Amino acid sequence: MLKKSSLRDNDRRVVLLTRNFGKKTLTAFGVRKITSRRLSHLETGSVIRLSWREDGDFAVLEETELRFAHSRIKESKDLLTLMYDLLYIVHRLLPDSEPAPAVYALTLKYLRKIYTQGLSHDEFGDYVSKLLVLEGFASHEEVKKRSFDPFKFTESLLN
Repeated sequence: MLKKSSLRDNDRRVVLLTRNFGKKTLTAFGVRKITSRRLSHLETGSVIRLSWREDGDFAVLEETELRFAHSRIKESKDLLTLMYDLLYIVHRLLPDSEPAPAVYALTLKYLRKIYTQGLSHDEFGDYVSKLLVLEGFASHEEVKKRSFDPFKFTESLLN
C-alpha cells in the first residue's frame, strides 16, 4: 500500500503497488466502518493479497487478505520516516497502471529489510538509484558516477 486518503463517509481511496499491474488506484467502499475487517489491511506499507473489479472509469476494491504488516516499523519514528519516504518516491515516480514487477520486487525487498534490520542512508540511496534505473530516469553509468546524488536527482524530478 503506497497511499490512502479518505473519501466521503466510510470510503477510502487507496493507491497500491501491485506485482502485475504496477501502481493501481482503487476505491474501497465501507472500509472505515469499525466492523470492516479490511480496515486493518489497508495501512500504508502493508502487503496484501486483493481482488478488485473495474466499474466504469474506476476500480473498486473487493476482498483483501493481509500478507505482511509492518507493525515494528511503526514503533520507530526513524523507520517510519524511512518507510514513508520510500513509498512516497515510488508513488510519485511510477505511472498508473503500467506493469512494474521489478519495482514491486525491489520495493518489497527493501521494505522487509527496513522491518528486519533497518536501512542506512547509503542503502536507501542504493534503493533510490536502482528505482531510477528501473524506471528509465537514469542510466546505470550515471548512477555509478561518484558525483551522482540519488536524493538530489529525485528531488529535481519531483519538483
